[in-house]
Amino acid sequence: MGVAVGTIFGVQTFAAVSDQKSDCASSSQCVSPGKAQADHSTASTDGAVSTGAFIAAGALLAAGAYLFFSAPHASAPATTGLVVVPSVGPGGGGLSLRAEF
Repeated sequence: MGVAVGTIFGVQTFAAVSDQKSDCASSSQCVSPGKAQADHSTASTDGAVSTGAFIAAGALLAAGAYLFFSAPHASAPATTGLVVVPSVGPGGGGLSLRAEF
């Protein structure tokens, strides 16, 4: 989300700078100084928002990576229970009982 916002405002910044340059090619050839000043202000604001959004996206990515890689790993589930195994042989039969806790 931050990357998308940063990209949108970055594109708007370049558009405002282009508008400013078309209004005033140089300080001696300024057709519309008021419009150029407004475009400059818009470009500055949009540039700041774009930079902030990219910084926020980077910080959230770093925090997510930290949480992902520092999370405890899942261990094998503990096996508990009682196992009864019948046994049959030539001389008789029986039961084996095994408990695990």
